Amino acid sequence: MTQPIPLDTAAQGRPLTIKIKINAKGSKWEFSRPNSAPIKIKRPFNQARLSELRAGLQKCLEKFQRTLAQQLKWPLPSAEVDEALLELHGYTREVSLALFGKKWSGVKAIFHDTYGSAPHRQSVPLLVTLHVKAPVGDLIPLEYLPVFDPVDQQLEFPSAFDNRDRLMAFIRRFLGFVLVVERIPPKAQRGIAPFLESNPQLPLKFFQHAGFAGVKKEIKFLEKHRKVELIGPWPKDELLDEDVTQHFVKHIHDPFLRFTAPRDLRSDQIQHFACHSDTTNDNAEDHSLTLAHAPEYLRHVTVREIKRVYALLGSPPDCQAFPLIFFNSCGSALSHPHNLTSFLKFFLEDNENRGFIGTEAPIPDEVASFFSIEFYRKLLDNASLAMAFHHARYELLRKYNNPLGILYTLYADPDIRLKEHFS
Repeated sequence: MTQPIPLDTAAQGRPLTIKIKINAKGSKWEFSRPNSAPIKIKRPFNQARLSELRAGLQKCLEKFQRTLAQQLKWPLPSAEVDEALLELHGYTREVSLALFGKKWSGVKAIFHDTYGSAPHRQSVPLLVTLHVKAPVGDLIPLEYLPVFDPVDQQLEFPSAFDNRDRLMAFIRRFLGFVLVVERIPPKAQRGIAPFLESNPQLPLKFFQHAGFAGVKKEIKFLEKHRKVELIGPWPKDELLDEDVTQHFVKHIHDPFLRFTAPRDLRSDQIQHFACHSDTTNDNAEDHSLTLAHAPEYLRHVTVREIKRVYALLGSPPDCQAFPLIFFNSCGSALSHPHNLTSFLKFFLEDNENRGFIGTEAPIPDEVASFFSIEFYRKLLDNASLAMAFHHARYELLRKYNNPLGILYTLYADPDIRLKEHFS
């Protein structure tokens, strides 16, 4: 066995790289570590079976969210927390066995050998690098796999998570509460820069649904932060659906545009969406985003209309790197296998943005607001994207005993940070 990577230095390198190929014949997995021969696994499951697993996981995550959506803070012990975590573990273990069969124990052993059997210090996020040769959204998000379950011994579960230590110990069985996944897309994004321009401030464009109380908290935090140039929020006035679509797409297509000022010399570095998105329709063209300047004025933008208007605008402007997208909305990363488009695919493949943060199931307003503010608090305080993402997930758990942070998924270079802190 190889020695575990020291936890305080794991984020400085890439201790484990996973390469995945998925096609009609099945899947191929390759696990590589420094100074070790790669471990290769072939599995015969086809795309239809993968779709079944993905759909089943989505239903499981939605139930997980519904169980814990009643409140932000949970006491311990809590029957709701117990039920949500044990059901999530049960289904994701079934998914793991379906993906790897009898080789599941061997896959767990790779993670145990690389990162230690019981990773417990969370000041530095650990990284796993993932190369995927498959369409965006077609793969089961690895964050939900319980790779830190015991390798050989029989699984034992507590009857109740009656204190913080027992809750933390169990929740660290899931990959997503120990590791930050670095996803390497099959198609490189346009002109990726490893930093966010922040001199003198970070240009952050804010799209809103003003009907959510948490959105007001996010806006207030960003407005007051000395390092943020808040562009928006938008919309601020009543607009027709077609006008909303036109304005929305123009700002996605050209990140130098401003809502109430001339076109700027600096592009948006982050485009933040604090709104509602509906990705439940089987036809991804009909997935929609809801924006509003007031609770009673809802305006809907579909992927179909976004693509139609986008195609009419011609080539996008030259830009060192198109903005990081933070979709802090309901179900934003939900992407059914075999659908050709979704918001995730549009931003990463069509518009070639530098990255995407979204959720795999609807997120309650209070949770979304808390996660967003903690993410930006850390990012604006010298942290990398991985550190900020990891911090927000753990603060939600530490402060409120709330594990819903695992529903957030990161599709971006984890080393991105503000330029003033980049080295």
